[in-house]
Amino acid sequence: MSSNSTKHAWMAVGAVTLGSILISGLIWNCLTLYADPVINALGITRSAFMLTITFLSGANTVVSLFFYGPLEQKFSLRKMMLIGGLFVTVGSLLFAMSGSLPILYLGALFTGLGVSQMSDNCFNVACTYWFKRNRGTMISIVATIGALSGAVFSIIVPLWIASMGWRGSFYVTAAVAFVFTILIVILYKGKPADLGDQPMWADRADEEDVDANAETGLTYKEMLKTPAAWLLVIVWLLVGISGFAVRGNLVLFAVDYGYADSQGLLNAVLLVSCAILSPIGGQMCDKLGARSMMIFGMGSTIIACFLLMQSSMSLTMLFVCAVLLSFGWACNIVPIAPAIIENFGRKEMSKKSGLFVGMQCLGVAIGPATLSMFYDFGGGTYTVGLIVMAIMAALSIVLFFAAEVSSKKAGRWQLKK
Repeated sequence: MSSNSTKHAWMAVGAVTLGSILISGLIWNCLTLYADPVINALGITRSAFMLTITFLSGANTVVSLFFYGPLEQKFSLRKMMLIGGLFVTVGSLLFAMSGSLPILYLGALFTGLGVSQMSDNCFNVACTYWFKRNRGTMISIVATIGALSGAVFSIIVPLWIASMGWRGSFYVTAAVAFVFTILIVILYKGKPADLGDQPMWADRADEEDVDANAETGLTYKEMLKTPAAWLLVIVWLLVGISGFAVRGNLVLFAVDYGYADSQGLLNAVLLVSCAILSPIGGQMCDKLGARSMMIFGMGSTIIACFLLMQSSMSLTMLFVCAVLLSFGWACNIVPIAPAIIENFGRKEMSKKSGLFVGMQCLGVAIGPATLSMFYDFGGGTYTVGLIVMAIMAALSIVLFFAAEVSSKKAGRWQLKK
């Protein structure tokens, strides 16, 4: 592999890492920190605010499911990231100018359109293009840095809100989004085949993968004809719902338990834990298969759900719940690409990734608002909603194994390190 190829590979990692810092760190993982001030300022319910996440993730879902793969193949990942960054910038400006729910939701739609082009799809596709091996590890590194940045922003954003108000904080976010977008476009030059390069570690390819740029496995249309594909569609829908429903409402649990001043710290603990556990999950995916991370991640979510059913809780135990939820949240990102490659191969990766990321995003869109509705219409308690989320998390593990069994029976499943 040439030094130029190595340089371009790490520049690609730098570009998607900046995207992870912006989307995962500053947008996704800090949005719920605005819940309390926005709810009070606009006089809305919890479920009304959580619909912001529904609109944001809904836009992300539509693009991921129906448009991302074809658009990426037609326009390139680089152009998609540029357009996505501009959408996020405009969305943040709309958030800042919100005086009513329609403008707040419009900001969520614009932000969601941007997120769809700069987050999970982007990580999966870029790392698949530029790394022949250890893709799970590389994706987990990008996710880890995003989570760590989220931990930092979880401390900074409340300070912005306190000093300049929630509107001022969104204006700062818009400025950061614009600057990051320019840097991303400068760093990401294109995929290896377009630049005459080869992916990292191509010289260690297996005998069956002599051409490092070859995309082996089923096509997208062939994949859709398999039972495993539809089982995994349901899996990531359930992972998105159960994984983000509780995580998205966690800061409001802090308010209910009497720790409103610790919302930012709680979010930081969750994200630092995610940063620590994501690389471990990536190694698990590469060495033991994506199923290993699914067991531990969704199993942790189930335990957290039952712990949060208590009527009172110490701040320390709330931090424990944050740690448990962090590994479940990592299951929304890290295992997707490894699971696709294990079951269907890497051919037409952007289309395949779009389907499963889209279903995960649909789950994210549904989860937080659904759990908040259980609270608003269930007498101010999350108990029934938490039971439902725990059942969904357990079902996601069962169906994941069913998909793997289906692929093995078809002689298709393989663990590629």
